[in-house]
Amino acid sequence: MKRLLKSFRIDLSSQTATLVATLWNHRRLITWSMVLCFAILEGLMIEDKTWLFQIQEAYHGNPNFPKFLSKMGEFQFSTLSLSLLLWLLGKVFHAKRLSLTQASRACLVAGLLSGVTATILRPAIGRARPFTEEVASFHPLSLRHKYQSYPSGHVLTSGSSLLAVASKIPVLMPVAVGTTALIAWSRMALNKHYPSDVMSSMVLSVLIAWLVNRATGSSFD
Repeated sequence: MKRLLKSFRIDLSSQTATLVATLWNHRRLITWSMVLCFAILEGLMIEDKTWLFQIQEAYHGNPNFPKFLSKMGEFQFSTLSLSLLLWLLGKVFHAKRLSLTQASRACLVAGLLSGVTATILRPAIGRARPFTEEVASFHPLSLRHKYQSYPSGHVLTSGSSLLAVASKIPVLMPVAVGTTALIAWSRMALNKHYPSDVMSSMVLSVLIAWLVNRATGSSFD
């Protein structure tokens, strides 16, 4: 097991320089993607509360279902567990070893990059969460949980990780998109994020997955 973990660490560390170079080479795309995300926030802010209320009112199912989906969007499940599973499968199924190993690496890198992105943006922007009833309230540089609504860490992390996997194994793309959408819905159903929060997070997750795919090698069918 120690040897397996060591090889996994080597696989991951070998991509660090490539990822940094990829981010730098596409800095203009990253900048415009951020502009798009802020445009979504600005454009939807007025309707955010109304749309959130409609989304919550439309669901009459088991209240534990959105909680389960939201839990699956956490880093330890959507990134760590999935990455480890793919890596182990890559060791077992040698015919698909290359694609599974690349998918595992891309999943972990995407999740980590998303975590860093969310950790920087959320306190820097300081948007109040829906349960505070402060729709257009911002508290920049606040470290309080209730002022870290934008973007959604769950959606950003799970979305980028799943899409990064699907970029290596294209047949999984419908599953990745569908799961990300469900996790995004769960965060709104639980009154944790506004529609503009999750929409911006989905834009960023697509960007991160694409950048990670570029940095971690070609995809396989």
